[in-house]
Parts: sequence; structure tokens; C-alpha cells
Amino acid sequence: MRLSEQQALLFRRQVIWTGFVTTFMVWTSLTDPSNLPKMFVLTICSAWVFGSVAMTIISNKSMKLSLGQWAVIAFMSGTLIAALLTDVRYTAFFGTFQRNDGALSYFALATLAMAAMMGFRPVDVSQLRNAAFLVGFVLTGYGLIQITGNDPLKWVSLYGPVIGTLGNPDFLSATIGVFAIASLWLVLGQDKIRVRVAGIILLSFELFVVKHSGSFQGFVAVWRSWSWQKFCRSIGALEWL
Repeated sequence: MRLSEQQALLFRRQVIWTGFVTTFMVWTSLTDPSNLPKMFVLTICSAWVFGSVAMTIISNKSMKLSLGQWAVIAFMSGTLIAALLTDVRYTAFFGTFQRNDGALSYFALATLAMAAMMGFRPVDVSQLRNAAFLVGFVLTGYGLIQITGNDPLKWVSLYGPVIGTLGNPDFLSATIGVFAIASLWLVLGQDKIRVRVAGIILLSFELFVVKHSGSFQGFVAVWRSWSWQKFCRSIGALEWL
């Protein structure tokens, strides 16, 4: 499917901003201060994205969907059908308490995946890199604030104090580990020494926060990201970024 640059840019912005807002949305006065607000924001924003995607497909009847896009549509349809046919529809659509990983969330994520497939090209990957860098930077900064005991938000948490905006140290650790790929790119994909030094500093702080979260998922994610970037560098794929 080929879109105009204006349409593609709209989809890219919608996907990135939805992910950014969902990641940092919390409401600490709720019983579920993290998952429920995130599901609400994700659902609302993805409805906006769904409208854009649906109107684009309907108004461009000559466009052909790829096999991957048809697979996403099949997944979305199957998710809704399965939720409607079950006897526990509330749990099916909204998920279990303090998880909120039901059909609505998966449908929303599939909608974002569809928009990303339509809007992003290899030359646009730098926008994802910049978004990943920003999210990793903010999460790491907030993690450092929590480590020093200066968190301005009054969390009611069953876990340790280092949970970021994810409500769980495992989620924080894994998320920082995934977004650390942007810092690794600065280290491995840039020629300027000062940029590499900045990447090393940020990566060091990210690993520091991961360590204090008490979860090792972030270390595994960083290691896998480093291995993947080594492979991309060996075939020249880092030039795309």
C-alpha cells in the first residue's frame, strides 16, 4: 500500500505519540495507578488511529494490502470474535484486574501495528530511534529520582520504589532495556566522539536504573540489542538509521 507523504507522516506521528503518552500515563490515586490509565489512553488514542486507517483504506480502494497487513486484520477480527463468543465477556474485553490485557488492548495494539506498517519505511526508522531515545532518557531520569527517594508521586506499590511509570520493576527494567538500543546506536553508529560519549553515559545510567530495579530483564534486553546491532553493523544495515 502506497500512501502520500502527508498520510504516512500522520500515521507515524499517531503511532509515536500514542506510544509515548501511554508509556507515561499514570494516576496514582487509583487502586490500579498504572495499567488502567494506560489501557484508557491506549484505547482512546488507538480509536483515533483506527479511524485514520479505516478511512484511508476505504477512500483508496485501488490500494492493495500486503500479506502482513491481512494477517493483522485477521488477528483483530479473531480477537473480537473470540471475546464476543466467550461467557466472560468483561474479562475477555478488559482483562484481569491490574493487568488490563484483554481484547480491547490487543485490538488497540494491532491497530497501531497496522498504522506503523502503512506509515513507516526504512528511511523513516530514525524517527523511531529518536522516540526510543527520548523515552529511555525520561524513564531513566525518573528512575534516578525514585532511586534517590525524591519521587514527587505518591505511589501505592507492592513492589520496590523503582518502578518508573510502569508500576512494576520488571516492566521498567525490560522497557529501559529495549529502548537502550537507541543509546547503543549512539555508541556504535556515530563517528563523533562526543556523541559516543553521550551514548555511553546514558547507557550507563540506564543500566544503573535496571540494576536498582532488582530485575534482570533489562540486562537481557540490552545484551540482545547489542548482539542485533553487531549483526546490523556487519551487513551495513545501521546506515538506514
